[in-house]
Amino acid sequence: MIILAENLQHFPICEEISKKSGVKPIFIQSRQHFEALLNLLRESESAPVVSGDLIELAPDIQFDLRRHLIHRQGNVYPLSSTEFKIMQSLSSQLGIPCQTMDLIDAVWGVHGHIGLDSLYVYIRRLREKIENNPSRPQLLITHHGFGYELRTLSSLEPTAPH
Repeated sequence: MIILAENLQHFPICEEISKKSGVKPIFIQSRQHFEALLNLLRESESAPVVSGDLIELAPDIQFDLRRHLIHRQGNVYPLSSTEFKIMQSLSSQLGIPCQTMDLIDAVWGVHGHIGLDSLYVYIRRLREKIENNPSRPQLLITHHGFGYELRTLSSLEPTAPH
């Protein structure tokens, strides 16, 4: 909820609506800033579509944060708790590579003892759920020697014709 509030006299009412609806308000204090934000939202075609608890990775692939599911091409794929934590961590920084050890810390904790082989297995399982071709991933990318990146279809660079 975006609210143009040149003065904050309506703040208590908005706070009450937020509590009842669960929607967090964003207060903009000038029409100029409000219009600038609207323009950014309109021009942001590369931003992932987030509708409630769904993150659209591609037109036919969504990550359902609330239900811990992947929706792909009309099929539903449940995520294990570990797969969900990996997806949640990577989706919190879409399009930005995450270092392998940072991902391990986010999923298993700083003191978690997990081998890289286990992480590779979970990454492979996730690719089987979100990728059209898990052997040639376009959404869950490995940056060799660094880590992993979750992309949206809109963040993919166009490929040159062969």
